[in-house]
Amino acid sequence: MMKTLADLKGYQIVGKHSAVKTCLWLKKSLKDQGFCYKQKFYGISSHRCLQMTPALICNLSCIHC
Repeated sequence: MMKTLADLKGYQIVGKHSAVKTCLWLKKSLKDQGFCYKQKFYGISSHRCLQMTPALICNLSCIHC
C-alpha cells in the first residue's frame, strides 16, 4: 500500500523504508530553463535540491497516526 501511495504523490521508493521526489525546478535547472528562489537567495543549486523522507511510515506512535 505504501508503494502505491508514494507513487501517486510522485515519490520513488529507495530501499525498504525511504522515498525521494525530485521537484520541478531540479528538472528545469538540468535543462537550463531556470532555477528556484533557493538558488537566488540561499545559494543552493537547484539541480541538487530534492525532497526525501527517511521513513515512509510514522515512527512516533502518536495518536494522529
